[in-house]
Amino acid sequence: MKLVNIADQLGCSAATIRTWKNRYKWDDNGSETFQKKNETKRNVSAKKKKAVIPVDDGTKETLQNDDLTPEQQMFCIYYSRTFNATQSYLNAFGCSYETALVNGCLLLRNTKVRAEIERLKEIKRQQIVAGADDFVEIQMRIAFSDIGDYLSFGRETVRIMGAFGPVKDPETGEYLTKEVNTVHLAESCNVDTQIIQEVKQGKDGVSLKLADKQKAYDWLTKYFLLHPDDKYKAEFDKKRAEVSDNSGAQILQNMQTIADILQNPVNKPAPLSQRQHEYMQRCMVSWFNVAEGGKRGGKNVLATMIFCSLLETHKNKIHLVAGVSNATAKLNILDCDGYGLLNYFEGRHREGKYKDRDCVYVQTKTGEKIVLISGGGKDGDEKLIKGNTYGMAYVTEANECHPKFLKEVFDRTLSSSDRKIFHDLNPKEEEHWYYMEILKFHEEQQEKNPSYGYNYGHFTLVDNMSMTDEQIKKVLSTYQKGTVWYRRDIKGERAVAEGIIFRKFAENNEPYLYDEDTDPLFERDLKGKLLHRPSRITMGIDFGGNGSMTTFVLKLYFHGYHDLRTAEESNLELSPDIDAEAICSKFIEFFKYCQEKYGFIDWVFPDSASTTMINSLRSAARKAGLPYRNIKGCRKNEVSDRPRTYDMLMNTGRWKINRNCTKLRNAIGKLKWDPDHPDIPEDKNIGNCNDWWDAENYTILDFIEYVDLDR
Repeated sequence: MKLVNIADQLGCSAATIRTWKNRYKWDDNGSETFQKKNETKRNVSAKKKKAVIPVDDGTKETLQNDDLTPEQQMFCIYYSRTFNATQSYLNAFGCSYETALVNGCLLLRNTKVRAEIERLKEIKRQQIVAGADDFVEIQMRIAFSDIGDYLSFGRETVRIMGAFGPVKDPETGEYLTKEVNTVHLAESCNVDTQIIQEVKQGKDGVSLKLADKQKAYDWLTKYFLLHPDDKYKAEFDKKRAEVSDNSGAQILQNMQTIADILQNPVNKPAPLSQRQHEYMQRCMVSWFNVAEGGKRGGKNVLATMIFCSLLETHKNKIHLVAGVSNATAKLNILDCDGYGLLNYFEGRHREGKYKDRDCVYVQTKTGEKIVLISGGGKDGDEKLIKGNTYGMAYVTEANECHPKFLKEVFDRTLSSSDRKIFHDLNPKEEEHWYYMEILKFHEEQQEKNPSYGYNYGHFTLVDNMSMTDEQIKKVLSTYQKGTVWYRRDIKGERAVAEGIIFRKFAENNEPYLYDEDTDPLFERDLKGKLLHRPSRITMGIDFGGNGSMTTFVLKLYFHGYHDLRTAEESNLELSPDIDAEAICSKFIEFFKYCQEKYGFIDWVFPDSASTTMINSLRSAARKAGLPYRNIKGCRKNEVSDRPRTYDMLMNTGRWKINRNCTKLRNAIGKLKWDPDHPDIPEDKNIGNCNDWWDAENYTILDFIEYVDLDR
């Protein structure tokens, strides 16, 4: 009988029959030999059933297939195991990756190769009886895999590319360079490709996704609880101990997220400092994350980057960002100096409303997410976030928010599938309620249970890698060492505001004074008019009564908001009651004097708390033929923010006081911190210093934003 006929009867290929013929030494006419050999083979197998012998996977027959070249034979064997044409061709032929990429797919179209692969697949299908060891082994490889084996990341120096290639320095002729963040994938032949779930090329580059480490870890944990004597358990316990008491699997799981953050070109302003990198790693396994420290320490940018990265794959749909006010949340988180949530999801978001609340709709890798925006600085703001369960919540300037609001945030995230709360804050005094009622509690819980999930990070100016030396020097120039603001903003300390506020001014105010006769800004022409017209002139008024003094202060702005001069002061003597007529009379007198001496007064800013007196001033000005429409109640900011502004102005030499303003000078030198209300000037009004301080502040509060920014 011919081989073709035998193949037809058995339902297999002629190549298979030819292989059997060669193996068992048939002759072409002897099917008896075939039968005998088969019987013998079955008997032998039966006798050796209990022996440990290798499983016949059909590869020996493949190596004896004369219809295939040796390279094709090896290709079939590799492919039947990996189902990766490129890698199989690369291993079998020993060529370049580019060649394997093309020829691997072409070889699969070869009829003989395809037939042999199908034969091997069928043998494997019939023999697959996977045991527990097989599952445990693969799960161990997944659970304790390291993303570092698959990629490397860091900083590299590259040439700056222009429209026509590399850019050269016109003076030296050398190529200009810059440092960039880089991510490099390892060669596929050098890694365990079985645990790679996905590799794809996208618009932002190549992305790599490993099998789910957490699922593998959970599976192993349950398995070893049921099988405590398993041979793999000792190895599992050892590796678990290496990654610190059950948290290791979660760390490993989130290494992919960390790699994605570092690779993502969006929202990456500068390399991370060591402290920032370690904090980010802990965020992946911690539910409550607090970033505290000085200003410009990169807290907002870092927290926003982590929040947005986790938002991409979070299972919950609704999330929350909040601040002291709605505007603060938008400024610090949504904008964040150009590295905020809106920038991270550029082209994938739209602003709108959700249940009549401001929100941002974001398209992520796992579907649409809703990020609500809320203020939390006032009693009652907690009602704004009721009715929802939030997957994650990010509260900026958390220690400025109301305690009830923060408590509600904690409560509203309890049911999250992956609970994450982020706080950032600038330091306050050590006894501040936030430290005593919130941080202290979670610190104690973390000490009792290291896997509790509390994560604290402290950052200063030196952690902001985007700041140049010149920028740092400029920032430091606005601070006086030893002040409460230097300790808090620069050193990131929880400093207490106590004693004299402007101690350096109190000890020697001479550097902060000017004389009109010698200050170049006050040069006058022959008619006595100022040669340098101020860009703005404002008057501040603090109304007196019940032991307080009515005070008037005039301020001149030169060069926009850069050079400020307090030029004049005046006051009414103390009286038990406010005498509206006397105040208006004094105001008209002071207004005319100042306008005659310095020019048109742009704005008059009385204390906005007394609308009756403001209306009286307007009426008096109108009767006197003076401008009255520019008299308006002063727009006020936080009382605690005012001393910092003046400290900055004094340190940078931008604000000086006329030597003749003796009462204002004495008042500022006596101003103290309130021991019962930290960060607020004492309201005992010793020597009426608060009256003068308030009037001085009213001259700039409407423009405080521009003054602080030195515009």
